[in-house]
Amino acid sequence: LSKKIRKQGVKVGISFFTSKDVNDFKGFNFDFYKIPSAVCDNFQLIDKIKNKKNIFISLGTKNDQEIMKLRTQYNKILKKKFGVFHCVSNYPLLPINSNLFYLDKLKKIFKNSYIGYSSHDNNLLIPSLALGKKLDFIERHVTFDKNAKGLDHSSSSNFSEIEQLNFLCKNIEKIYFSNQNNRKIVNQGELINLQN
Repeated sequence: LSKKIRKQGVKVGISFFTSKDVNDFKGFNFDFYKIPSAVCDNFQLIDKIKNKKNIFISLGTKNDQEIMKLRTQYNKILKKKFGVFHCVSNYPLLPINSNLFYLDKLKKIFKNSYIGYSSHDNNLLIPSLALGKKLDFIERHVTFDKNAKGLDHSSSSNFSEIEQLNFLCKNIEKIYFSNQNNRKIVNQGELINLQN
């Protein structure tokens, strides 16, 4: 699965729930390692993977006070730059509950960290909007069958959606930010349509 995803130019990672899980994947090479929301306060696990490249931690189910305490602990354990994901632990997440405003707050709380969005949405609407926040990462789960039984499938993407999201990620600067001088420039397609 990771080889197929990498062919799309997408980074691939794995989540660990316990310290024992780390041992099962010693021979694998992932782009990042993730601590899921359910165990974001498992400091023994975080300590075990602290020397791995690119560590990300999801903060679902945690409130402001808990996140501030976690920040202190993370900074003690992790001596290098790490990432945190804004996450709402609903499967699937209703768009009205996505709280994308919190991404701005995380940027202030974790000034020297990567900031990302961990998407449990049932489509690409909210992750697409989140890209406008100039994030470092979007995390999206992948499935072969969105209708399969299990908690994650309905809030995961199939390969076609991953291709769409990957296109948005690669082109977000052009889509949102390329014309910063507030001018509307008529493109060639518009000129042809006008002539027609």
